[in-house]
Amino acid sequence: MSGSRVRRSVKKAVGPKVGFFGILCSGNLGNDGSLEAVVQGLKQRRPDARLEFLCMGPEEATARYGAPATARISGTKVALVSVGANVSRQRLIRWLHTAAARMAYYRTYRDAASFRAMRRMGVDVASDAIYPDLVFALDAPPVPSRPTGCVGVGLMEYRGDNNERARSAELHLNYVATMKQFVRWLADSGRTVRLFTGDRQDEAVLAEIMQCVGPRSPPRVLVEPAATLGDLMRQMATADIVVGTRYHNVLCGLRLAKPTLSVGYATKHHELMAGVGLGEFSLDARHTGFGVLVERFTELERRSDEIEEHLVERNRAYAAQLDDQFAHLFASLFGAHPRRTDNDQSEDR
Repeated sequence: MSGSRVRRSVKKAVGPKVGFFGILCSGNLGNDGSLEAVVQGLKQRRPDARLEFLCMGPEEATARYGAPATARISGTKVALVSVGANVSRQRLIRWLHTAAARMAYYRTYRDAASFRAMRRMGVDVASDAIYPDLVFALDAPPVPSRPTGCVGVGLMEYRGDNNERARSAELHLNYVATMKQFVRWLADSGRTVRLFTGDRQDEAVLAEIMQCVGPRSPPRVLVEPAATLGDLMRQMATADIVVGTRYHNVLCGLRLAKPTLSVGYATKHHELMAGVGLGEFSLDARHTGFGVLVERFTELERRSDEIEEHLVERNRAYAAQLDDQFAHLFASLFGAHPRRTDNDQSEDR
């Protein structure tokens, strides 16, 4: 055709659409930290990926990631990553857990207890694997090179679990009384105390303990708001030792290679602490009194140099395992699955 040009439309390549579903962007720092770890791993491998969300905090998800909160689940591959689970006593809840798990194209677990729980509930876990918690994949902020004299204490609106509702008030009062006494003891001994939470509902306990400690000159007990898990880790980086109740307070302390004492409430705390070789510093919030807490803290402080070196090495190993998990996950979703490496973990089945 003389005097004319033939225009050909070139179809621009579009990256894969990845939706995130869960209790996300709604004020729980732990859930949002896990989300951030997966998004970080995804963007490193597929920077062209387009994000969508079906979550409890759609406005926050859009503000944080610039992505619409309109994810479509039907007809897509579903991956359950770093699953934490226990065997529910409620039949409907148990059915929902197993039905969701069976829909998944890919499944991994954050600890052996979760793996066993899903197997006990009837899920075929033969092709599943166990990896460290996703938070160990997050970048850690710099920490001071010298001791600061600061102790980080993570608090929680603790009232036991769903099976302990009859004792919830008693458990709450005992826990708060112990933590009040402990924080006061730390401040009276000349240490600076930095208080942390992990959810908006913990603020009442925080206020109660601050009132108990009272004003001091110079200030010995510090509180700063944390909007993200990154904020929490930056604050926690200034502490020499971490004592925590919420799972992700304990987890962040370990991610920063801080000697960490868990005053926990669930199997996941004991699994986490045993996994890093600190099982002797995993206490149960139901039964821990002031005397035991001080004794374990004192021993942790005495061995802090040795424990910190150990945690630095454990963090390196965990980061390598999680890098393998992301490689398997995104290859499974977007391409051929890579060969399994020695970093993968699974239980004898």
